[in-house]
Amino acid sequence: MNKKIIEEDKKILEEEKNIIEEHQKMIEENMKMTQEDKNTIEEDKNTKIELEKLKEQELMIIKQGNLPIEMNPGDSDSTTIVIRFPSGKKIEKLWNKRTIFQQIYDFIDASNIENIKPESYIIVQTFPKKEFPVDKTLEEEGLFPGGIINIVEK
Repeated sequence: MNKKIIEEDKKILEEEKNIIEEHQKMIEENMKMTQEDKNTIEEDKNTKIELEKLKEQELMIIKQGNLPIEMNPGDSDSTTIVIRFPSGKKIEKLWNKRTIFQQIYDFIDASNIENIKPESYIIVQTFPKKEFPVDKTLEEEGLFPGGIINIVEK
C-alpha cells in the first residue's frame, strides 16, 4: 500500500513538474513578446520622429521658396528693417515695402537664426506696442522707409 501511495505521489509530482515547466515556457514567451512589443513601440517612436523631421525640412523648403527677392540699396521701394532677437542680436535687411509679415516669418524660420523654432515667436513693435498681422505689408504698418521690429518668444 505504501508503494502505491509513493507511486501516486511520484505521478502527482511529475504532473506538477510538467505544469511548472509549461508555465515557465509561457512566461518566457510572454517576456519575449513583451520585448518585441517594446522594440516595435521604440521603432514606431523613431519613425514618428523621422517623419516630423521630414515635415519640418519640407516646410523649410516651402518657406525658402516664399522668400522675397533681395532689394538693392537706393531702390525707391526698399525699406530698411532692423530685426531684434530675444538674445539681443540684430540683423539689418533691405525689404520691399510691399513685403508682408508672413514673408518675414518665413525668412526667420528658413534662416534658422538664433535657433528659434517656427511658431514659437511673434513679431512686435515695442512703441507703440503691437503685434504685426501676418497679412499686412511693411508699408501698411508704417515701416517705410524703415523701422525696427522685435522677435518675442510666445
